[in-house]
Amino acid sequence: MVVGVDFSDGAAAAVVEAKLLAEQLGLDPQLVHVVEDGAKTPGPLEIGAWLRAHGLEGSTILVLRGVAWIELGRLASSSASRLLVVGSHGRSGFQPLEPGRTAMRLALRSPIPVVVVPVSRMMVPGESPAEELIEHAPEGFRRLGKQ
Repeated sequence: MVVGVDFSDGAAAAVVEAKLLAEQLGLDPQLVHVVEDGAKTPGPLEIGAWLRAHGLEGSTILVLRGVAWIELGRLASSSASRLLVVGSHGRSGFQPLEPGRTAMRLALRSPIPVVVVPVSRMMVPGESPAEELIEHAPEGFRRLGKQ
């Protein structure tokens, strides 16, 4: 299982979901960060702090250079991975039901199944993000959520 990590809240949600899926499906998660042109490469201290903050002490993150959706797809297709997990944070504005560009491109072009995890999965246990998402959803989705 390849897990895309960009150190955002969406990536944290993806890691949490990937850990659960890995246990249930017997897969080994491989955390991957892609440094795009002009972006700063995170240092070992930054990566270590992020891993500790999300209960991933002892984990490693493979760092690649290139375009995130291309490199994640390439790695997924060239390895024995059976699943690709990415977070969605919709950086272009509030989009409760629409994944970000990287997640959308992977979902459309990946050679293996893609799980897109919304950042709302990081809600505090006991809270339900569904009501907030339904409130901002198109009418057809609101009716589905109320059933």
